Amino acid sequence: MGNPMYGVRRLGRENPFWGKHHSEETKEKIRQARLSRGISKETRKKISIANSGENHWNWNGGGEDYYAKIAHRVWEEYWREEAPKGYVIHHVDRNVTNNDICNLALVTFRGHQLAHRYVSLEQKRRSNIQRCKKWYWGHREQVLAQKKEQYWENKEKK
Repeated sequence: MGNPMYGVRRLGRENPFWGKHHSEETKEKIRQARLSRGISKETRKKISIANSGENHWNWNGGGEDYYAKIAHRVWEEYWREEAPKGYVIHHVDRNVTNNDICNLALVTFRGHQLAHRYVSLEQKRRSNIQRCKKWYWGHREQVLAQKKEQYWENKEKK
């Protein structure tokens, strides 16, 4: 069978080890057993190297730099020249995986920053407008309900 006490927690005075202590010899044995279960620094380093980059389980193709390099390569193959220094390739639809030549534009670094900044500011403005509309219409309904109540109260008094 198995241990009938397996999975049963006995805390405090119910614990059979309550009030007892390990000897120094036993503590050393426990320590040595724990050390032997670990792996050496060399093995840990080998595992780290083996699971890095493309071999890592969460590898997605190298991130933004990876997609930027592909976009540059596509642009340079199409135009048969390198992108001038200080310029970057911008994905017009902001989808970094869409490297169709029609979706790529050569812009200055500052222009690229402004393009992304403008979009984020435009998105913020739109969300603020939506928030204001929700508040206005919600507030308007409250005001109309109050006015209706006042109207009927006044009508009943007359």
